[in-house]
Amino acid sequence: MNLIIPFTLNNAEVRGRFIKLDSQLDSILNQHNYPEPVAKLLGELLMVASLIGTQFKEEVTLTIQLQGKDKNKYIVVDYQFPNYIRGYAKFDPEDKPDLLMITIDRKNSERYQGIIDANGLSISEAMERYFIQSEQIGTCLKLAIGKVISPDKAESWVAGGIMIQKLPEVNELTWEEAKAFFNTIRDDELLDPNLSQEKLLYSLYHEMEVIAYDSIKIIYKCRCSKEKAIQIIISLGYDNIKDYMIDNKISIDCQFCNKSQKFSLKQVKNILNIS
Repeated sequence: MNLIIPFTLNNAEVRGRFIKLDSQLDSILNQHNYPEPVAKLLGELLMVASLIGTQFKEEVTLTIQLQGKDKNKYIVVDYQFPNYIRGYAKFDPEDKPDLLMITIDRKNSERYQGIIDANGLSISEAMERYFIQSEQIGTCLKLAIGKVISPDKAESWVAGGIMIQKLPEVNELTWEEAKAFFNTIRDDELLDPNLSQEKLLYSLYHEMEVIAYDSIKIIYKCRCSKEKAIQIIISLGYDNIKDYMIDNKISIDCQFCNKSQKFSLKQVKNILNIS
């Protein structure tokens, strides 16, 4: 799967997006030994980043960070145009969400950041508040995440979600009808690997002239590289780097994907033009 299906209702009076993630989500969550509650929060944020990010038609990087009361506890995900996601959590199961921060970096444009008080709210509720406060768009969002067992008894993460949004000048009755059908969808339907998004979408909204558009593939891809690791070495400088060296070697680790870029003392000196 790993797909988003955009759709509209009643001659585009209401727009929506259906998402299902499986293998790409499973890869991200299994790179770290997250407790289940933390893994679920991370999975929900990955869906949100995908649903929002794929609405942009130009080059954009979207970052969403869930901050705990302790500023050192957070979950961060990002979406990079055209369809790449990644995520990382430094969060404990007993931590409570405090703030939800959404940052949008467009090419050749000013950075935008929105901050939502997430205290006591689910991810869905916090995002619905974000759309009302920041964009004045009525939004309904439902997210589900869990594990399924394949025929070969292997256990893997899957996630599914749906978002509908009220467009300007929409007939209020249309919006209320869309919300009424929306509220009937169940978590098990969103997660069922044998139930296609198209079939579920039609069964949910066939009475509202639903039109589904081309699906969008979501891909897990980390942006770390040797070149970026070199930039970290340059920014830190030799005096700081040498303190982290073990046996005259240093490893620059990526929190997102767990990959390491290793450098010897000689390589570091060459990078910094030190004889």
